[in-house]
Amino acid sequence: MNEVSWLLQSVPYEIKKVIRLRAHSCNRRGIIAK
Repeated sequence: MNEVSWLLQSVPYEIKKVIRLRAHSCNRRGIIAK
């Protein structure tokens, strides 16, 4: 359970990073994927 809770806390941070980078590149095209 400890590993799972750690992943849930750590993964979202990395995902937010990627989403921000992808959002920037997508905004240039005018395409927003939700």
